Amino acid sequence: MGVMHLGPHGAPGHPYASPGMAPDLTGLPPALLVLPECDPLRDEGRAYGRALRRAGVAVRVDECRGTFRGFLGAAGRLPAADRALRAVGDWPAGTLCDG
Repeated sequence: MGVMHLGPHGAPGHPYASPGMAPDLTGLPPALLVLPECDPLRDEGRAYGRALRRAGVAVRVDECRGTFRGFLGAAGRLPAADRALRAVGDWPAGTLCDG
């Protein structure tokens, strides 16, 4: 999977490519993780969410049942994608703003 995203000379273990590989996640900003049910990287997303929590980072993990990798591209045709995108759009105001 890393070669598809990073090319043949990429470093999939580098924290810039795989944030969960960073030795210290302390101080990262709040995060929203949207995880499709049928995604080969779902378990890694869950693990990243747990690692963020252990580092004291505020994190919200939305697991979208009945969805697949890339499902957000089906917005307007797939109600689950519409709901997830609405959550992504609403999340910053409820998390990052003071009021």
